[in-house]
Amino acid sequence: MIIKVNNIDHYIDIENDGYAENDQNMTGWTIRRDVNKESKIIYEFPDNFILKYRSKVRIVFGKKSDDIQEKDKEILINEDTEESWNIDSHEVTYLIDANGEENASTIQMVPPS
Repeated sequence: MIIKVNNIDHYIDIENDGYAENDQNMTGWTIRRDVNKESKIIYEFPDNFILKYRSKVRIVFGKKSDDIQEKDKEILINEDTEESWNIDSHEVTYLIDANGEENASTIQMVPPS
């Protein structure tokens, strides 16, 4: 899996890069963000959500706007957690599988202004 985070528009893209050459049932999977060492689960995938082999999903935090149109991605909206999207100098976003194991992560560091 590959995970990309956009802190400006508050979305996360996840891609099933095909390493296992299988569709992935995402039931029980979560996204966790650590911002300055404060950890919070910010998204839980819906039951029976399947991320197809070599496909992508975008999870949008807050209300969907008209400019979020992606032909090659399925869009999931998480309207209840816009306030949980914290940004600070050190952020780590994790994709956690149903067994609680880290499947992918990305680290973002924002230089002081």
